[in-house]
Amino acid sequence: MRKSGNEKDIFGFRESLLVKTDKLDDLDFHLQAFCHWISDGQFPDETAIAQEQQEIIKKSLLTYKEIAFLGFLMDRGLKEPELIKKFSEGLQRLQGRTLFIPDQPQSFEQDRISQLGIALGILSYQSNQDKEMQWLTNEVLKPGSDIHPKGSIERGFMSFILYISANDKLPLDINPLVLGILGSTGYSTPDDEQRTKIAQYILAPENWPNQSIDAVIALTVFDWLFEDQVTCLPNKATHEDVLSILENVSDAMRHWRWEEKAVTSNSQVAKWNISNEYHVQALLGLILEPIFHDLDDEEYLKSLGQKKPRADFAIPSLQLIIEVKFMRQGTQSAITKVIDEVAADASLYLRDDTPYEKMIVFIWDDSRSTDQHQELKNAINRIGGIEGTVILSRPGRMV
Repeated sequence: MRKSGNEKDIFGFRESLLVKTDKLDDLDFHLQAFCHWISDGQFPDETAIAQEQQEIIKKSLLTYKEIAFLGFLMDRGLKEPELIKKFSEGLQRLQGRTLFIPDQPQSFEQDRISQLGIALGILSYQSNQDKEMQWLTNEVLKPGSDIHPKGSIERGFMSFILYISANDKLPLDINPLVLGILGSTGYSTPDDEQRTKIAQYILAPENWPNQSIDAVIALTVFDWLFEDQVTCLPNKATHEDVLSILENVSDAMRHWRWEEKAVTSNSQVAKWNISNEYHVQALLGLILEPIFHDLDDEEYLKSLGQKKPRADFAIPSLQLIIEVKFMRQGTQSAITKVIDEVAADASLYLRDDTPYEKMIVFIWDDSRSTDQHQELKNAINRIGGIEGTVILSRPGRMV
């Protein structure tokens, strides 16, 4: 929904985080798996993770980062026998490794994200769990071994692991962002005071992320923290709220499946094509119906002579019509046709003898003629009764 003042700044901040998540391909694969885990599968997409998974399973010997990669996947519910076998074998070899050798670089010993992935993997299956967790907490995270300062994110991840594996109490000075991760992943329930500290930490300019992995962490915690404030309640919704929901469909399209290859061995390639107005209506119905329980699709209105008007969507409680248009070409004639159709629809749906007062127009631009969008919006919005116009270009990857 539309915000004003400080709320606009907050949600503008969210958009800036989203922009910074576009370089995850540059990260090491185990860090990509961490991002995939913390964002509940949003970043990066399933295809990249599935490809790396298949490559790792083919290997005979795994590095600790590859073991951690599998651990993050296991905590997300992947329990394929071959995956668990590879994780278990790799963990067994890792347990035989000599740690904290004097004058030697400490790689695994200080890699808290890899250790977290391994802890999650151990906790996701039952075999020798106590023994393996004891090794992790006593040998890898042994007291006095941490080189990171108190209050740091790295020290926070150490507390995270000890909390989920050994039921240790969380320290009072735990990094707020890590506390937010505990909350967003469901491992803890921060109270109101803690949530306030998390919000203050995320929004403080000195903590704004520069790296893509930090942006994913901050974005995930932000969404968890503010989820109550971005939920649109039907009994409080306005026309602007509906318009805002539809304006955000473009961001939500990143979840739309358009695969180059199957993401698992037991599935087919998914290409959810949108090729006509009915497909766009189905997309919007999927989004709107759970929110607006009185949503009517293809609402028949009072007859006008021999003509019986039929709107694509209506929300009676808001006296609102939503009309969908599918624009195949970006030519001037196609644009003029859309404008004329909208004008005709408005004159039918918003008559004095109907219960509807406003109309929102949603246009799928299959031609991706973005240079025409503003002109088209301006023309439609000048038509009486139009609350607003949303134009969604066909995503570039859908070719």
